Amino acid sequence: MFSPMSSFVFYPAITSLATSLNVTIGLINLAITTYMVVSGITPAILGNAADKIGRRPVYLLALTVYLLANIGLALQNNFAALLVLRMLQSAGSSVGDGSTPAAGINRTLLSLLSKKQDADARPSGERDEVKPRASWPNPLACLKLLFVKDVSIVLLCNGIFYMTYCCMQASLSTLFIDIYGYEELQAGLVYIPFGLGCLASVYLWEAARPGQHDDFPIEVARLRSSFYLVGVTAAATISYGWVVEKQVHVAVTLVLQAITGFSISAVFVALGTLLTDLNPDRPSTAAASANIVRCALAAASLAALQPVIDSVGAGWCFTIFGLLCSLCGPMLLLEMRMGPRWRRARGAAKGVSGG
Repeated sequence: MFSPMSSFVFYPAITSLATSLNVTIGLINLAITTYMVVSGITPAILGNAADKIGRRPVYLLALTVYLLANIGLALQNNFAALLVLRMLQSAGSSVGDGSTPAAGINRTLLSLLSKKQDADARPSGERDEVKPRASWPNPLACLKLLFVKDVSIVLLCNGIFYMTYCCMQASLSTLFIDIYGYEELQAGLVYIPFGLGCLASVYLWEAARPGQHDDFPIEVARLRSSFYLVGVTAAATISYGWVVEKQVHVAVTLVLQAITGFSISAVFVALGTLLTDLNPDRPSTAAASANIVRCALAAASLAALQPVIDSVGAGWCFTIFGLLCSLCGPMLLLEMRMGPRWRRARGAAKGVSGG
């Protein structure tokens, strides 16, 4: 909750921050870029640490840093302080997937009792297998997933959609202020349709949850419906750019915002669920890998966003993003067709190495 809230609450105030700190919008976008960079790096450490030593110590450290950074941001009055404190805020809010079970002293009493009952129910020769091996966190473990074929496709598509998502949100208030002459409060309200679209997708586009069987095509179950939303996202993104550039009535842009929010959020749900399904034994590490890819793409695109809009206009800028989203269609089709085979091969390789 803290990471997206801290990230996107910044967007409506971009113009106001640039004015109050006497800097350009490009420099304010640089603050967003650094936030994304730290957001991508930190889970590589904290996410794997949560897998190894438990969530609670990691969360306590992260939330302490986050709290102190927020206090500093409330008191800062120059761009350098803003830049540094946003990086600390990002580090504090960027913890890996909390779905991984806690370990050792971080388990609840109910979890410990359940674990003991499971151990007592096992034959005496198997009880030693219940106790996990102690190991040090490996911050680089998440990088290995970038080279797994089926996982890398999911990570790349998730990153492209997140990049489009961030750039659309970062440009929204500034475009409405510059093109439609909105006040800052009015420009902040135009984020509501996008948020409503995202909220609707949570309730109306629920991913199926098949059983955990190696032969079950979970790739098809997760992606067969969201595959069509790739085209919807691409078309809505391109249309949004040209509608804004041609100063079409604001109602059209708001409708396109809602459509884009719905489609992008639905694809996020499907890809995120599939990523967890492909890595059931290391969900925090998988989440850290996703953060590295999507934050790297978002950071690079946000750094170039304002110069591109200034040089070619919003229409061509979001045409580029729409075309990038459309490239995910063939990649997801490849995932649906080849993913089960790649997943079974990985399972067989683990079985051989484990034996």
